[in-house]
Amino acid sequence: MIENHKFVKIEKICKKILSAILFLFLVELILGGSGNVIIIGGLFIRKILFALSFIGLCLYVVFFARKITIHKLDWFVFGFLIVNIIWMTLIPYIQGTSVITAIDDGDTLFVLALYFPAVFLIRQGKLDWAKIIKQFLFITVMLAVWHIVMYVLESLDPGSYLAYYKSFLTAVTFGFFGGASPILGFGFVRIITTTSIYLVVAFFYLLGRKDKKVWHYISLFLLIAAIMCTLTRSLLISTMTGLIIFIIPVHKTMMGKKWLGKLILAAGICMVFVLINYLFIAPLSEQYVQNINEKYQSGEELNPSEMAVVKGLSDEQDDVFDRIESSTSETEFGNTLRSEQTVALLEKWKESPVIGFGYGSYAEDCVRSSLFPYMYESTVPMLLMKLGIAGLVLWVVLIAAMVYTAFKNKYKNKKPGEFMVWLISCIVFALSIQTNPFLFTFCGMSLIVFFCLDAEQQNPPKNNNATLTES
Repeated sequence: MIENHKFVKIEKICKKILSAILFLFLVELILGGSGNVIIIGGLFIRKILFALSFIGLCLYVVFFARKITIHKLDWFVFGFLIVNIIWMTLIPYIQGTSVITAIDDGDTLFVLALYFPAVFLIRQGKLDWAKIIKQFLFITVMLAVWHIVMYVLESLDPGSYLAYYKSFLTAVTFGFFGGASPILGFGFVRIITTTSIYLVVAFFYLLGRKDKKVWHYISLFLLIAAIMCTLTRSLLISTMTGLIIFIIPVHKTMMGKKWLGKLILAAGICMVFVLINYLFIAPLSEQYVQNINEKYQSGEELNPSEMAVVKGLSDEQDDVFDRIESSTSETEFGNTLRSEQTVALLEKWKESPVIGFGYGSYAEDCVRSSLFPYMYESTVPMLLMKLGIAGLVLWVVLIAAMVYTAFKNKYKNKKPGEFMVWLISCIVFALSIQTNPFLFTFCGMSLIVFFCLDAEQQNPPKNNNATLTES
């Protein structure tokens, strides 16, 4: 009895330590931008927290989990990860691509390894999945607040990010801040980072919850407003597509009796935001930039915020003008960056259509970044070029296994609303990554882990007395 009591006490201590690590990892993953805010010992803090989370979960499984049960989806995820290692090592070697570059390109796939210890603990009731979702939604709402605040500040005082906010982050991280600017635009403001992808998923998960509390509607407002702040077509189109699917009456059960009110609220927010942006904020911002440009040309002294605007104009002018032209006259512009990528990637793919060229490869005729030549915004053509038809089929098989698992555990288990929320969230995620390099990032892969874990959820385990995320 005494030994058993000591064992329980040790488990509680380990549980608290691991819970803290997992929470910190979740916070950094969602609020940490591209993950290069802080560097410790030459490693990004995100990679350190990921390693600690994975090792901690595995050790908890080894010492405190009961008999492990393996489900079909586990085998599909395992097979997917193992086969992708072939495209990170053997295929690049055969095709003459640097294996080191290939691993650098595909290393975020190892985030999928988190699925295994997490799902084992969830099945045994030692990891509270419902509480993790609540934490995910709460932290993502905080991310939405950050988007909105940055949008308002940058609209009222263009250049404030470079002049003040970035300096603040550099100071609080003792000079280790290395994040890219989330501010894009020329005469208007766009707040966009790789973590912005979380906004659309959290919005639909929150929209699908049967909650009548005020915070629920406030959170919906903040999320949809933050999505609008990105002014990113893929995120906006995916959100509108998801809302259209939600409107179908057969799905009204997933949101309770207030489903129509939520949709009207979301649609109303979109319309109000667009009107405010284009009738008031955009003209003021354009006039502000024009005034600074005239002041600069006349030789007058500029404050730090104004100097940041001038620097931003010289650094981003060509890229932003391309975006403006492609968004306002797509048929005339014709040869956009994404269309060039698609053509170049498909031409490269034709040279090795079955197995592709492996991770780390790129189309020599179209390099998006000299530092990361293998990164592209056109996701499907990129996958075809790197993995070939065989690799693309592998992705399709994994997706089919996820959908089947979610359908079996949710729809057939008398939870059709939860299944539709899961499915629509997957759809908006897939649409969001089609024209942005979000997939092969910690954010993109963590969402795949999220969808896999949620697909595995059935009824709560009978013995749920000691969960890992208990406070």
